[in-house]
Amino acid sequence: MRSRRKTKFHRIETSLIESPFEIFACKIKERDFFKLSSLKTLAILVIFALGLNSIGQVLSSFNDTEASKDNVFSAGALDFILSSPSDFLPVALVPGESATRTIELLNTANIPQYNITAGSFVGDLCQYLDVEVSLDELGVLYSGNLEGFAYGPVVFDAPDTWSFTLTLLSDTPESAQGQTCQYNSVFFGSQTRNDLSFGTGFNDTEEISSNIASKSCDNLETRTMGYWKNHSSVYLPYLPQFLGAIGTDEIIDTEEKVDDIFDDYNLSIRNKLKGQLLVMKFNIAHFGMGDYVPINSTNTVNQIVAQADDLLRQDPAPSDSVLEEMKDLLDYLNNLHQIAACSLTPQNSTEPEEVILEPVIEEPAVIIETGTTTQEAVVPEEIPAEGEAIAEQAPVIEEQPAIEEQPIDQPAEEPTPPAPEPEPTPEPEPTPASEPVNETIDL
Repeated sequence: MRSRRKTKFHRIETSLIESPFEIFACKIKERDFFKLSSLKTLAILVIFALGLNSIGQVLSSFNDTEASKDNVFSAGALDFILSSPSDFLPVALVPGESATRTIELLNTANIPQYNITAGSFVGDLCQYLDVEVSLDELGVLYSGNLEGFAYGPVVFDAPDTWSFTLTLLSDTPESAQGQTCQYNSVFFGSQTRNDLSFGTGFNDTEEISSNIASKSCDNLETRTMGYWKNHSSVYLPYLPQFLGAIGTDEIIDTEEKVDDIFDDYNLSIRNKLKGQLLVMKFNIAHFGMGDYVPINSTNTVNQIVAQADDLLRQDPAPSDSVLEEMKDLLDYLNNLHQIAACSLTPQNSTEPEEVILEPVIEEPAVIIETGTTTQEAVVPEEIPAEGEAIAEQAPVIEEQPAIEEQPIDQPAEEPTPPAPEPEPTPEPEPTPASEPVNETIDL
């Protein structure tokens, strides 16, 4: 019996079977691709070969190369400095007085344009100061309160020398006496090149500090020759005193020598100067006003005295007119009884002004009298308060005017009788009243 053979059928994906036609077409395409590639390559080689054969000659142009070495590029500079020989002079003022200083701007680089302002104020006095500012020959450019000062910009044009004049206002209150003001003058400059606006580009700032003070003023006491003649107990503690003289200074170390100076007062202009100088030295020693500057004067009392001593030392001696001018000045100050004088020391000085006035602190306002003879009568009334010879001075108070009219009668006690005869007419102490020129002396 014939056995049957089982046939297994497998499912075949038709998409995976290529037909003979498709296989044939692919082979044709592959042969065409290689054929075309070979043709392209051959064509390129032929063109390249033909190009090489066509080159007959090569042309070129001349050229050159140069190098610039060590080149340096730098920015411009702007720099200036300030120069001033001194601070404000004088260093201290009374109301109405002025002080001046100059400040020069020195340029060391490109030309700047600059302005000036005042700032960094320290001190209560600043508000009472006016300033007047001028530049070279341009005249006054600003005049007004110091705290509001600002000017500029101006373009530097050498030399730029600025002048500043400070004035203490005439209505400055007494509370400002002895006060100070410190401030800075600020110069701010910027470049002018390329027409930049002020304040842009390179700039420089320089400052310079200034100081000014107000004098501390008071009415200081003095006494006349008539007073010192009659109060030897007051001046004896202040001996010896020295008066300028040709060769060697004259030493006044006894009461007798003091009397000789006063008694010989009218013999010559030189003797009159010596007498007034000795009186002023007693006033300085007793009232401590040597370092004060009288109103309308630029010198202290000590400096005035030193000038008088120098005149007496000169050889040959100065003319009588020169000696008389100094004598008149000392005579004027000695007879004021109260000198309106100012100190350069601020109010917070370690030496209070009350110490200077202490010997006559009880003196009433009646001291300032217009009559010279009555002044001599009033002055001794203050001395009993000093505690020196109180009992002896009291009875002389009422008789003092007569003594002042004849101050030379005192030497009548001396052994020389002729002395009282010529002496009643000269009045060493009252003479200032008969010499009105004292009122116009320029201190």
